[in-house]
Amino acid sequence: YYAYLIAEPLHQVNLTYIMFSMFIFIISIITLIEGIYKSQGILFDSKDNEILLRKMDNTRFIDNTSGWFDQKDSSLNSVHIYFKKLKIKFDDRPTLLSEFGGYSYKIDSHSYNLSKTYGYKKFTSKDSFENAFYNLYINEVVPLLKKGLCASIYTQVSDVEDETNGLLTYDRKILKVDKEKCLEIAKKLHY
Repeated sequence: YYAYLIAEPLHQVNLTYIMFSMFIFIISIITLIEGIYKSQGILFDSKDNEILLRKMDNTRFIDNTSGWFDQKDSSLNSVHIYFKKLKIKFDDRPTLLSEFGGYSYKIDSHSYNLSKTYGYKKFTSKDSFENAFYNLYINEVVPLLKKGLCASIYTQVSDVEDETNGLLTYDRKILKVDKEKCLEIAKKLHY
């Protein structure tokens, strides 16, 4: 039983890779989000997945921890930062801010769940949300470019059920940030 539990995630990695390997636009593979996976009380180390993937494909970046529990042997220095200022320890690998932000602004008439909401920092008005989002990029992300930041991924594109930290509402009908401000931010991001 124990051997099966260890083998099953590796088998799934193999099947997933076979299914998506034909797509040349995939430049990076994440083996396990935040580096650990727990099933039936057993922890799986993402390093096992990385070793398997490296044997199958050594042409793509492999992010074996995606954010936490960096084992220093991944192709990328991938970090997730919430709740605090964006400070990154850079090393000789390409560095990406693979999750950050998570600012929450709930628009009830366009939300999945009216009684619950989740986000890392909550805002009650569009203006406060938009200003915080803009300042996060201009004052914290853009300065990291000069230090070597290669990419950043804001969490998240749209609200998902109780999570109201998207740039779009759950029903995808409202963009919570003015598109001109988004374009202004994009012009400052020269990865």
